[in-house]
Amino acid sequence: MPEPPGSGRSPPVRHMNPMAPSCRRPAISSASTTQKTIEMRDFLTAIAGGGKAFPDFREAARIQAVIDAILTAARERAWDEVPA
Repeated sequence: MPEPPGSGRSPPVRHMNPMAPSCRRPAISSASTTQKTIEMRDFLTAIAGGGKAFPDFREAARIQAVIDAILTAARERAWDEVPA
């Protein structure tokens, strides 16, 4: 039964995690958790000086340029150039 409005609690998310019917948030797969653990390890290793972070700033800027071009193209309903 949903909580009354203004109670500060959200209703359980039953359809997203059938193994835990009273769970109040979506299930997180172990594969997702493992990937985030690997990414965090690599990030912290790079900060500590033991390796190179990926994506680096150059790669991240390129990815952002592509995302910006996609958003512009969708908004204007026309192709948009991605800067080189």
